[in-house]
Amino acid sequence: MATAEKSFVVQATPQKVWAIISELKNWDELTAAYLRFSIQKSRFELVAGSGAGARFKVSVGRKVIQEGAIERWEPPRLIALRTRSMTRGFACSESSLTVAIAPQTALTTRVDLRQELNFTHRYFADLVTLLFPLKSSLKRCVEDMSAHLSEMLERA
Repeated sequence: MATAEKSFVVQATPQKVWAIISELKNWDELTAAYLRFSIQKSRFELVAGSGAGARFKVSVGRKVIQEGAIERWEPPRLIALRTRSMTRGFACSESSLTVAIAPQTALTTRVDLRQELNFTHRYFADLVTLLFPLKSSLKRCVEDMSAHLSEMLERA
C-alpha cells in the first residue's frame, strides 16, 4: 500500500473550504489529476444517501471506473472517502482519501490531505505494484489536488 500526505494553509475560513469539498460536483475538478490518462473528463455522481454512508460513482464517458462511499462526514472539519476502481468487473485497486480542515487564524485554514492506494487485482496486483511508480504518482496527485483546491478557493 502506498500513502501520500500533504498539509497546506489557504486564505479561507474552514466553512469556505468545507463548502467546496462537501459538494460532490466539485470533485470532478479536485481530482482531475487522478484521471489525467483519460482524454475524457471524469464525472462524480451521487448514487444514494448523503453525508456519511452516501455512495457515489465516478464515470469517464459512459463507463463507471470507480465506486465509492463517504466513510466520515464531520462538517466543517473532516471528510473521508473510500473507493474501488473497476476493470471489467474486477476490483483493481482500493483507495481512501481524507481531507481534514482546521482553522489557523480568523482568515486562514490548514488543510491536511491523506491518500492511500492499494492494488488488489487478483492476477496483476503484484506486477503493477512492482512496475508502477505508485508512491511518486500518488504524491503528485495529492499535490495537484491541493493546487486545484487553492485555485477553486481563489475563484469562490
